[in-house]
Amino acid sequence: MSTPVMTVEEVERFLAAEFPQAFHPKSGLTIEEVWFGGCRVRQAYSDNFIRPGGTISGPTM
Repeated sequence: MSTPVMTVEEVERFLAAEFPQAFHPKSGLTIEEVWFGGCRVRQAYSDNFIRPGGTISGPTM
């Protein structure tokens, strides 16, 4: 199995630089793990993600 090309920190820096509108401190997004060919991203819950009627907004998912 191959090792990842980028570390967690490098992926976070890349995303913050290339996609600042989506990946910023208040977004709640964190990179938890990086492996060759993928990564796990988690988004912390916020009431701002809820639409009227109690559904989660599409862009959040």
